[in-house]
Amino acid sequence: MDVPPGDELFDLEPAAFVAARDRLAEQFKAAGDAEAAAAVKALRRPSVGAWAVNQVARRQPELVAGVVDAGRALAAALDAGDRDGLRGATTARRDAVRTATRAAVELAGDTHRDEIVATFDAVVSDEGAAAEVTAGRLIRGLRPSAVFSPLGDVVLDPLDPHRGGDAPPSAPAVDPAARAAAEARFDAAERAVHDAHRAVADAEAELDAARAELARLHGELR
Repeated sequence: MDVPPGDELFDLEPAAFVAARDRLAEQFKAAGDAEAAAAVKALRRPSVGAWAVNQVARRQPELVAGVVDAGRALAAALDAGDRDGLRGATTARRDAVRTATRAAVELAGDTHRDEIVATFDAVVSDEGAAAEVTAGRLIRGLRPSAVFSPLGDVVLDPLDPHRGGDAPPSAPAVDPAARAAAEARFDAAERAVHDAHRAVADAEAELDAARAELARLHGELR
């Protein structure tokens, strides 16, 4: 696959991005490649969180692949209605997102954890997001489109997260008010799950900090 002009800019830290972009655009322009010069000039500096995710995708692609695979396994379990498989896939998804997040946070710092977690959650829940992250050219962090809308050919009915596709034609009509209330509950549950994921990530960061502090204190006592 051809590498787009300016792809190497995304290896740089955000603070160096703009100056390097402008120099590269001038080089293409001087060489008579106006199309490449314009494409490079249009590139935007990534946020720190997006930059960190890009570095994980570029330097440790197996971590992003693990998140993508976890999303596909979750989709397969949902599609099959396999409750045991769903439990295992949910655990695998959590572990894959946690591992990729930790690698990115090591680069960006804990301030950007929320943006990074949300981006990897989006990889699980959206095929387009997975392609963007895998390319390693994000400009800003992504948001998950839906917690229970994983990769794969699975279309979920908001009233039944374990069933793909539309209701059969013979299904009875659903009262609009009841459906709206159920959808509102579903949306609230989605937000609660995402908030729980973020809380777990925050707790893990606190645990890591406490463990490091304890190790330091033990070292001073020796």
